[in-house]
Amino acid sequence: MLVAAVFLCTFLDAAYWPEHGNRTLRWAESVLIAIGAYWWYHLDKSERGFRAGIVQNAGVAVITIVALPVYLVRSRGWRKGIVAISRAAAFTLVLFLFVLSGYLIGRHVAF
Repeated sequence: MLVAAVFLCTFLDAAYWPEHGNRTLRWAESVLIAIGAYWWYHLDKSERGFRAGIVQNAGVAVITIVALPVYLVRSRGWRKGIVAISRAAAFTLVLFLFVLSGYLIGRHVAF
């Protein structure tokens, strides 16, 4: 669902505002990604019974790119944490490819 929403935001941005883009859609896309990441973190933390402090929670909310790998290693250990970080990186790559494809398709069919 998140991937589809990000694709749609990028597609609409490129299709309807091909010259300079729409800042509102770009912000919406960023907020969707941030909410999705924090939501996943909260669900995973609850499922594992992991007790995170306020710094960990704030870190995931504000600087996800640093705090989420730290959480993954702390909650799973080094070996499983590295595997989880690799999976997260693969998901980020897929998300980027959907953003790129939405942009390219949107530019191609610009209204």
